[in-house]
Amino acid sequence: MLFLLGLLALASPAFSARKLCENSNAGEQCFHFETELLNFNGAEKKCENLGGHLASIQSAQENQLVTSKAVSLFKEVGGDSFWLGGTYRPWTWSWINGAPFTFTNFPRNAVFDPRWSCLFIAGKRGLWLPTYCSNTAPFVCEITKRPGEYATTTTITPVPSTTPTTYPCSNGHIYIVNHKRVSWTAAEEYCTAQRGHLVSILSQEESDFVAHAIEAQNNRIQKLGSDIWIGGYLRNGRWTWLDGSAWKYTNFRSFQPNTVPGNNCLQIFDSSYKKWMNYDCNREFPSVCKVAVEN
Repeated sequence: MLFLLGLLALASPAFSARKLCENSNAGEQCFHFETELLNFNGAEKKCENLGGHLASIQSAQENQLVTSKAVSLFKEVGGDSFWLGGTYRPWTWSWINGAPFTFTNFPRNAVFDPRWSCLFIAGKRGLWLPTYCSNTAPFVCEITKRPGEYATTTTITPVPSTTPTTYPCSNGHIYIVNHKRVSWTAAEEYCTAQRGHLVSILSQEESDFVAHAIEAQNNRIQKLGSDIWIGGYLRNGRWTWLDGSAWKYTNFRSFQPNTVPGNNCLQIFDSSYKKWMNYDCNREFPSVCKVAVEN
């Protein structure tokens, strides 16, 4: 694994910023939005069929333009995360269309790993996060507009989704609902790669917010189930949050926590996604990450 510290957005060379296809003229390069939920390779294939590729982003202006449109448009499919055309090969990022990879919007202290080698944008701030290429998401293509073609989106096609989907919150964090079923340790490893941790739940208000985020995903095409990993674990006989937060608020189910040997990791286990229990850390469930976002 390669740890890249202090990664900052770089200024791109002078160029003409591209626009949304609905605001572009024939012959211009533009951004086209697809609400169909596909994995990375499927999304790129769809863009190629339209005469282009998954989008590259060359400036903060383009990043904001694409993010603002996508956040409103992709609510129809239950989230605000979507594919771009970035791919990671040890040890560098590149655009699938061969464009220079000069502007970036990764979080500071981002962690890159070959297992998470495809790029998606998360949330209203337009943060770039690596993820599994097998996940599914809506996507943005960059294409050449032809006369009379390419409205901003196409018909929604329901496809089971495993895309980590982000939800903003007023306490300065984003919450990533990761659909992939993995062990508690692997779930935390993914969260740390996004510069966060498995979620700490510190108040009733935050518990309600996390439950709402999970329920929104569970109402999508693929059910998450009632087991969701969170960031509490048993350390030297005391419950602790991975992110170092003080252990003050609790919301255990009746007769929990249990004393079964090996049940050292905390999960939500409740149809309303609020009550907790401890369980075997090697079991594989979806999870929720909590990532601090600088202003």
